[in-house]
Amino acid sequence: MPVKDRFGMALSTESTAAAAEWQQGVDKLLSQNHGPELQFIRAIELDEGFAMAHCCLAFWYQQKARPEDAKRASKRALALAPGVSRRERQQIEAVDNGSPAILTDFRLPSLDGGEIGPADFAGDVLLVDFWATWCSPCKVQKRIIEGLRDEYEPMGVHFLAISLGEEEETVRTYVEKNPFPYPVLYDKLDTIATGAEIYALPTVMIVDRQGSVSYLEAGLSDGPKLRQALDSAAL
Repeated sequence: MPVKDRFGMALSTESTAAAAEWQQGVDKLLSQNHGPELQFIRAIELDEGFAMAHCCLAFWYQQKARPEDAKRASKRALALAPGVSRRERQQIEAVDNGSPAILTDFRLPSLDGGEIGPADFAGDVLLVDFWATWCSPCKVQKRIIEGLRDEYEPMGVHFLAISLGEEEETVRTYVEKNPFPYPVLYDKLDTIATGAEIYALPTVMIVDRQGSVSYLEAGLSDGPKLRQALDSAAL
């Protein structure tokens, strides 16, 4: 019998082949290598009742800003979890918007004082760079974003850098030596990373004019990809 969690959701499968495909998908997801979508789909084809495969597929679609696909996968996972509570169901259903609610609802302290959040830029486009002082690829991502700022700011695009899991003093010392041309926030308790399951840095998010996450990408986002995402979000 498949192992189930406390909500009645199947965490395992009796299909050895389905389990193997799912594990390959998880390995790809964690390594930030090639996309795991095909493995999760194959696992579901081999065992349609394998709820954890549906959950992982929903998470992948969420990361790739594919809200309709994420919504379908999350609803199927919920259908396979009859014992889920109302509160936990609402948390899972947050994927219906293509991303966890915390990504558009947060307010964090800024190194310049006060708190800032996506609501402060309602009606405009917002690009958020999630980073950390110890992250070498984040330095590359910063340069890419800085190269787009002068072009897109006059078009109503705003930029934020958010340090995850670091103390204010650590972030401030780094920024004094490596200044950002836009506000720097810090989330020392890793609230966003935990709530939105951000596992890799850098991660770039774009919130469109309607206040929805239109782009969420873990790992480096190159200039052409961000230009395309910003142009789409500005429509």
